[in-house]
Amino acid sequence: LAVPAGGRPGDVRERRLDRGVPSARVPRRRRRRGRRLDAPAPGPGATLRFPSQPAGSKAGETFEVPLQIENAADAVSVSLEVAYDPRAVKLLRIAKGGFLGNDNQPVAVVERTEEESGTTVVTLSRPPGSGSVSGSGELAVFTFQALQPGPTALGILPGGVQTPARQVLPLQGTQAVLTIQ
Repeated sequence: LAVPAGGRPGDVRERRLDRGVPSARVPRRRRRRGRRLDAPAPGPGATLRFPSQPAGSKAGETFEVPLQIENAADAVSVSLEVAYDPRAVKLLRIAKGGFLGNDNQPVAVVERTEEESGTTVVTLSRPPGSGSVSGSGELAVFTFQALQPGPTALGILPGGVQTPARQVLPLQGTQAVLTIQ
């Protein structure tokens, strides 16, 4: 594509490969399936957050950290990564919250933990064909064991929210500081 000399701003000319001559002007803002190609991207999507500053615990004790999801639309599956310092805390369990199963559907929790690096990849999913859920609520509850006193970071890195059409919508992560006594 080449911009014509003396053309209107936003116009583009194509060269026909068979003759090497410019073809008719093609407007820069084309429509595709009812949407302009230069239309702004969809909003920020769903957000993950801790409902309050997670309370730490004493070394050797266990404690729970709930995770909320807000403004989710058409969710059938949510993927995320939990990042923590494996010297300070140990992730013992990930339980489903009430959000994905709010209509009494079962929720599968699949996790892959790498204890040495302090990361766990988690996917929470509704059964195929069970429809989707939208809104806000408790997505998951993490159970940790406190290992070492002091402050330690806990991060939730976003994966995405999958819709019934297998489209992955954006998801914003969150972080907090746990204080182990």
